[in-house]
Amino acid sequence: MSIPGFNDLLVQVDREAPDRLLSDAQAELLERIQSAAEQSIVTIAAGIGSLGELIAVGSESGELSANALIGAGWLIHHLADTLGRLHHEHGAAQFKLLSYPREVSAQ
Repeated sequence: MSIPGFNDLLVQVDREAPDRLLSDAQAELLERIQSAAEQSIVTIAAGIGSLGELIAVGSESGELSANALIGAGWLIHHLADTLGRLHHEHGAAQFKLLSYPREVSAQ
């Protein structure tokens, strides 16, 4: 068993909408997952870029300790993993929303 990480906190599309027929609630959840993932991807990507710039400038000036660089490196590593997972979940939600039929509700 691996050590639990931040990615374990993320919603998994295949767990939340396992069937090939989506209920209204599942479709609404997939739309929310897709939107939240898209917004998070943009925010995390911008943050990673900013961290990279700060590390580069701080390293050149010698103002960052080795511990700070190591900590920032691990943070960037985890953020990049999370970014990949969000991208995957966004794509899975989008695929299901576009490909799977919805249940017909009785009226």
